[in-house]
Amino acid sequence: MVDDAAHPVDATTGEPATSRTWRTAPEIASDVSQLLALGDEDDALRFLLDGVLALRHLTTPDEFTAFVAPPGPTGDERWDALLAASIAYMCRQGGHPVPAWTARASLDEWWWPGHVIARRAQVVQRTPIDFRRLGIWFDERNFTAA
Repeated sequence: MVDDAAHPVDATTGEPATSRTWRTAPEIASDVSQLLALGDEDDALRFLLDGVLALRHLTTPDEFTAFVAPPGPTGDERWDALLAASIAYMCRQGGHPVPAWTARASLDEWWWPGHVIARRAQVVQRTPIDFRRLGIWFDERNFTAA
């Protein structure tokens, strides 16, 4: 969450965030929840990807532990699953242990986050297993830049 001046704010307390430059999984979930409540799925996806990509830059076990703390719900099961799969994927890519909370049941219906109607065949080919097993079709190239 950010305040009116775009300064990071702790999602649980509403107080200014610490000097760290990355968001924890609970903070990412809170940000996504707020954006979804506003009907802004594009920014929700951007915030989720920006937040999860920060995992690449964590340097200590304490940072990793704080980052992967179990998040609260976003208010939408699909987005909860997307966050879980994204963190599991980034953990595997970085050689980190995958948090147990990322293991989830598959969605009832397939989901294609973002605007991929014209290129669904490519997305199916490029979707990592962490997403496929949940019924989420999400191109791994989304994790190269957000």
